[in-house]
Amino acid sequence: MPAARRYYIFRHGSTLTDKPRFFSGGSDVPLAPEGRRQSARIVDLLASLGVEAVWSSDLARARETAMAAAARAGVPHRVLGDLGEIRAGAWEGLTFEEASARFPREAAAYLASWHDFAFPGGEGFASLFARALAAFEDVRGATSGRAGIVTHSGVIRAIAAGVLGADAAAMMGLDPAYGSMTRIDEAEDGRLYLRSFGVVSHLE
Repeated sequence: MPAARRYYIFRHGSTLTDKPRFFSGGSDVPLAPEGRRQSARIVDLLASLGVEAVWSSDLARARETAMAAAARAGVPHRVLGDLGEIRAGAWEGLTFEEASARFPREAAAYLASWHDFAFPGGEGFASLFARALAAFEDVRGATSGRAGIVTHSGVIRAIAAGVLGADAAAMMGLDPAYGSMTRIDEAEDGRLYLRSFGVVSHLE
């Protein structure tokens, strides 16, 4: 079935704060040198896909790539705050080990049922799931052909799980790599199809 609308969703490039189990979702951390190389490849590809607009979160690691791709393609760049990564509140800037030492009860709850967990002073995965799907609906409503989106792992996981008819608990089973592309097609009847997930061939 031919697509009436198509959405190309990219995860931003790797950042300077990447380390195991590090919480930096709501922090405006910069891209690492490798992330900037990945960003350049995203711009090259995204600008060639015939999109009518490029959307992004308001965080620089996604926004800067989207702005460059939109400028190259000669289309609008639109910021949507709900495309931002999960806000970790008091855990921002901490490794899991550091968070466990400061918040032992909350850390135990995170390990016991992460998809029911809400970060102290931040948000929970259920909240992220709901707002990511709502943001995607905003993009759908403003798109007549093809749209580009540059966003974050949690948001991509939520959108993909939603398209597949899964809930927030399914998000952890999806893991898009830095700089990867996920494609969703929308048929004339509004049905959504996850055509590809986490493609990295453009980065090679």
